[in-house]
Amino acid sequence: MWKILEMSGEKFFINCTLTNDEKIMCVLLSLNKCWFATLTDDEIKQKVELLNKRMEYNKFVKNTLLSGDLAQASIEELAQTNISDGVNKRLLKLKYRIEELPFKFEWSLTQACTEEFQRNFFLLLLLAVDGYRQQVQELKSIIQKKDEEIKQYRGEGFTLRRTTVLTKPFDADDFNNKRKDRKCVNNFEDLSKCVSALQGTHQLSNAVSSNELSD
Repeated sequence: MWKILEMSGEKFFINCTLTNDEKIMCVLLSLNKCWFATLTDDEIKQKVELLNKRMEYNKFVKNTLLSGDLAQASIEELAQTNISDGVNKRLLKLKYRIEELPFKFEWSLTQACTEEFQRNFFLLLLLAVDGYRQQVQELKSIIQKKDEEIKQYRGEGFTLRRTTVLTKPFDADDFNNKRKDRKCVNNFEDLSKCVSALQGTHQLSNAVSSNELSD
């Protein structure tokens, strides 16, 4: 579940979710950069008990990490002297509350390279948006068919007793033109065709299946 964070006057998006191999991945996204980290259950347990002396790691604590409401968050740039591989890293400090007790957790995040960003975020985002576009098209088609059905009923002499449920015929063009992001949606049409074409290829299937995150 993506959430908005504001830290040091800058807005971020954060998502902690289970991977297919039952690890927890944390993704932190700004408008121009992406950081991520993946921890096993044992690594999370050790960190939970290290940072929270009065708390044991259990399913409820795990669910808090995945979907709990944050009480506080801050981010720090790790000094280069603490980084052996020279990779750009950040320390994300999170604070929750569990049954009125403070619960702290920290993620040591690594800045994603282009390939990692594409595999762990961009491809999944494109597929999700393309799925949303297809759903909208299907819903529009269903509504238009319902309008035809109602029109036929009326033509055969049927009427509604409850006038409060009367609706106007659905205008697909008017619906499309009212969208503030219409230009962006139109531009996405060509891109979505590319995504649909790639979806069946070996390359995209491997990229998504190996990194697909569970709901």
